Amino acid sequence: MQISIVYFSVSGYTDTTAKQIAKGIEAVSSSIKVNLYNIKDTAVDLDALKASSAVIFGSPTYMGNVCSDIMKWIETKDNCACLNGKLGASFATAKFQQGGADVAIGVINNFMLVAGMLVYSGGTTQKPFTHFGAVALNDCPDVNAPQAKGFGERIAKKAMELFD
Repeated sequence: MQISIVYFSVSGYTDTTAKQIAKGIEAVSSSIKVNLYNIKDTAVDLDALKASSAVIFGSPTYMGNVCSDIMKWIETKDNCACLNGKLGASFATAKFQQGGADVAIGVINNFMLVAGMLVYSGGTTQKPFTHFGAVALNDCPDVNAPQAKGFGERIAKKAMELFD
């Protein structure tokens, strides 16, 4: 099984969060291959994306919303043509608690629904609560790491339940 994480990071906070999510996924099963794509530096391997059972999207917030780089990637038809039926999840990073991470996650979740994905977060059924997706605040590494790892674990478990 493969799970891909597609995100954008300049400052490193979103990159760190994506890597923590990947650690959570890998903790569930060594048979899951995690593909990390920081679209700032790396082109997404569309064949690997097609082979993925789940895709997690991540964005830093900018002006209280999804960053333009993720929006541009999402709006490219060829990039999202293969997502139908896959498990989808989202996360966002922000400088401030009210910095727009919830808005960014909502925009990404809307995109995943339009793309025909099965959107999942774990919600309030497990702690730490993620409601619509995981949020990492830039100055809270002690809180972010366990939340991101837990988020990765629950996405991996759900992907295995659905597709393994």
